Amino acid sequence: QKAAPAAGLERFFADWLDRPGAPVVDVSWYSIERGKGASITLVQRQAGDPYALPVEVAIDLKNGETKLVTLDLAERSKTFEVETAARPTAVRLDPNRRALLWRPEYGPAPR
Repeated sequence: QKAAPAAGLERFFADWLDRPGAPVVDVSWYSIERGKGASITLVQRQAGDPYALPVEVAIDLKNGETKLVTLDLAERSKTFEVETAARPTAVRLDPNRRALLWRPEYGPAPR
């Protein structure tokens, strides 16, 4: 923090080093704009304050393409509208497993 005071590392360290656990993020979505976009809602449901984290989301499209976007989530719940080239068919949270997030294979989600 002393070396890069303007980088905003205080929040990062508070979220990732000064508290136990990891974010529990749920994703829901629906198609918008005549099938050329997605309304994506991310909800953090772990105990305590929400984390500030970039969340990578893959949007699978009817034309076979996948659009990868990074959504900045710092609130308990936030909805994003993302334009796409074709109708979305699925939305996947953190498809490349880059974030430390709770996953169903870890067992019951912490509350």
